[in-house]
Amino acid sequence: MNYLLFALFAVLAIVFAAVLFKIVRNLAVGADSSMKKLAAKLGLPTLGAGTEGGLFLLDVWKGRELNIQNIARTVGDKKAYSAALDIPVKALRSIRLTVTGVGWMTQAGIQLGQKPLATGDAAFDNQFVVKGSDPDLAAKLMDAEMREAFRKVWDERDVRGVLSLRDGRLHYEEPGKLRTDVQVRRFADLAALCSALAERIDRLAPPEPEKPAKAQEP
Repeated sequence: MNYLLFALFAVLAIVFAAVLFKIVRNLAVGADSSMKKLAAKLGLPTLGAGTEGGLFLLDVWKGRELNIQNIARTVGDKKAYSAALDIPVKALRSIRLTVTGVGWMTQAGIQLGQKPLATGDAAFDNQFVVKGSDPDLAAKLMDAEMREAFRKVWDERDVRGVLSLRDGRLHYEEPGKLRTDVQVRRFADLAALCSALAERIDRLAPPEPEKPAKAQEP
């Protein structure tokens, strides 16, 4: 009897492992397929084939380095994934800017005294929370054209992504792998938005001083 129970548990364990492996593999394949679709939209090659992290994009696009990837972080004994986009700017690394859609978390933060910056567009300010180290710069960056670009990207409900400027880089990140056609469309629009925003930041914000070249030893 004990032998039969052991055999039954062994079979169930093998079946469970096989199902779990298939699910994980299908998720990875789905993420790679979506990354290929995004690459085709942007006219870029994919990198990382066969790697644990899956396919990613890292190339020059519209004159700037563009990096789009699925990031894995270890939380406790589990891995949590997020889809991310990254573009460098020439502005001072100390300049900070954050833009996110209004949700219950951002509303809670506002109620606790974390006041957002006002753009002067009431409809936009009701939909987005903008925070930054330089209110005047943020107001100049968020003109009517840029506000409309943000509305286009955040047109679905409950988009949980956050776009930030920190340490000389524009970085967008949202929970979960890039897997759906909706995300592919959003990240293609995000690439265009961040490229335009980066160009505007470089034009309006003070640049990071160039490091002096090291003197060559005689």
